[in-house]
Amino acid sequence: VDTAQISCCLMTRASLAAAFDIFDVKGSGQFTLTELKAILQRPCAGLPISDCQFDRFVEVAGLKALTSKADIVDALLKTRSKHLAAIQAVLDRIVSKEPELNACVEVLGESALKLAAEADARAPDFCRPLEGKPVLVKANIDLAGTLSTNATPGMADFRPTSTASVVAKLLEAGAIPIAKTTMPEAAYGLWGWSQVHGLTKNPHNPNYTAGGSSTGTAVGIAAGYAEMGLGSDTEGSVRGPAVLAGVCGFRPSLQRYPNDGVVPCNIAHDTIGPMASSMAGIATLDAVITGVDPASYTPATLPSLTVAVASDWDERLHAAQKAAVEQVIMVLEAAGATVKRGVAFKVVQAGIEGFNEISYRLEGLRSYCKAHQNMGRTLEEILELSFHVNVKNFFLDPKSPKGPMVNISDYQGQERAELIKKHEQGMAAWEAKYEAFFIECSADILLCPSFVGMPPPVQQDYSDFFPTLLKHIAPYDAYSALNGLKVPSLVLPTPAVKIKDVEGGAMPTGVLLYGKGNADKALIEVGMALEAALAMA
Repeated sequence: VDTAQISCCLMTRASLAAAFDIFDVKGSGQFTLTELKAILQRPCAGLPISDCQFDRFVEVAGLKALTSKADIVDALLKTRSKHLAAIQAVLDRIVSKEPELNACVEVLGESALKLAAEADARAPDFCRPLEGKPVLVKANIDLAGTLSTNATPGMADFRPTSTASVVAKLLEAGAIPIAKTTMPEAAYGLWGWSQVHGLTKNPHNPNYTAGGSSTGTAVGIAAGYAEMGLGSDTEGSVRGPAVLAGVCGFRPSLQRYPNDGVVPCNIAHDTIGPMASSMAGIATLDAVITGVDPASYTPATLPSLTVAVASDWDERLHAAQKAAVEQVIMVLEAAGATVKRGVAFKVVQAGIEGFNEISYRLEGLRSYCKAHQNMGRTLEEILELSFHVNVKNFFLDPKSPKGPMVNISDYQGQERAELIKKHEQGMAAWEAKYEAFFIECSADILLCPSFVGMPPPVQQDYSDFFPTLLKHIAPYDAYSALNGLKVPSLVLPTPAVKIKDVEGGAMPTGVLLYGKGNADKALIEVGMALEAALAMA
C-alpha cells in the first residue's frame, strides 16, 4: 500500500482501477468519502489535493457518501481530462472559423494545450477562479513570447520577453491564453482592418466588421473561441466592438487596472478592459485583476435603483437602438426601479475648458519602447514605418478637435510640472462635474444607447484614413468623452432586440451604462441584475 501510486500521470481506466484495488482492503469495491479523501491526500498519491479541492471535486462529480470504485474512476478521468478536451475543442473551432472571421493574430495552440494538461494534472483543482478557462488577449497587450504587434508595421514581428501585470493575474488565476487578437493600427481606428493583419469580419454579418479597436477579442468571444478576454479602451475601443459583436464589454475607472505591458495609444485615457459572453465573466475578470473574491460580486437589487435615461441622441438612433433602450426601461420599471427619462447628458460630456490641451500620446509610447529593449527598432523607426501617416502624426503632432495640443514630452522641469498640474486640476474639475450630474438627477446609473446609428459596412480600401475615420466616429458618440476620468461604463447586449433591416444577417444591439466615479463593482452588479432580468423578459 505504501508504494501505491495514484498519480496525475495514471490516466487510463485500468491503471486507476488497479491503484484503487490496492486500497480496497475490505474487498467491497466501495469507499466512503473519508476513505477517498485519505487516499487522494496521501503523499504517494502524486497529487496531493487540499481539503478545498477535494470538497469541490465531490460536489462537481456528484459523489455519494458511499461510492463505488467504478464511479470514482469515472469522476477522476472526467476531471483529469476535461481541460485538455475543452481547449482542443476551442482550437478546432478556431481552425474552422478563422478563414471566415480572421480574429486571431496568433493562435497559441501548443502553449494552451500544455497549460490545459497541467490544469488536468492538478485536478481536482477547482479553487482558482479561471482554472482551465481559455482567454483571448488583444495584440497590444504583452504576453511573454507571443506577438505584441500593435497592428503596426514597425512592430509586426515583436515578441516581448515580459508579461503585462493584468495578464499575469489571469495566469495566476488559472486562465489559458488561447490567442492574440486583431486590431486596427496602433489602436487608432474604429474599424476591424490593419495593413499588418487584414480584415476581421463580424460573425453575425460578414458585410460588417465589429468596430475597433478591440475587434478580434469581441469577434472571438462571439464566435465561441473563449468566454472572456482582454481588450483595451481609449475612446470606446472595448465598448464599441462588444456591442457590435453582441457581447459584454467593460471600461473600468481610469487607473483601476495596471497598464504596464500595454502598447499605449494615449496613456491619459488608456485602460485594459474585460470582455465576456456574460456579465459573470466580466465580474470574474474584474475580481481577478483587482484581487478580490469573485463570489463577492452579486446582482444588484433593481427595485432600489434610480436610473437616468439620456435623451441626447434620440433623433439619430436606429429603430432597433431605440427599442433596446425602451426594452431596458420596461424591464427596470417592471422590477420596481425608478426611471427618469429625458435627461440631458451632453453638457457633462462637454467637459472642462482647456482640459484636453495636453497630449500624453508620445510620452506613453516612448516609455513602452524604453521598457522593451528587445524591440529591434527605435521609437522613431517604428513611427516612420506606420502604414497610415496619420498614426505617426497622432503621436508626433497631436491635435484635438479644438486645435494643436501641447506635447508633454517636449517639456521638462518646472514647465512640465505646471502642465501636469493643470491636467490633474482639469481632470478633478470634470470628475466633480460628473458627480454633480448624478446628485442633481438623484440617480445611481445613467442609461444611454450603446451605438448611435448604423456602423459603416466593410470597405474595399482602408488606406484613406480621415474619410474612413469620419464615417466610423459618429456612431461612437456616446463613448467620445469621459475617457480621461475615473468613471466606469459597460455595454450590455439586448438579445431580444436586433437590427434586422440589413443585408447579410441581423446585427446585435444593446445599451450603455455609466456608473458613479470609481463605483466599478456596483456598476458590474447592476449589469449582472439587468442581464438576468432581460433574459426573462
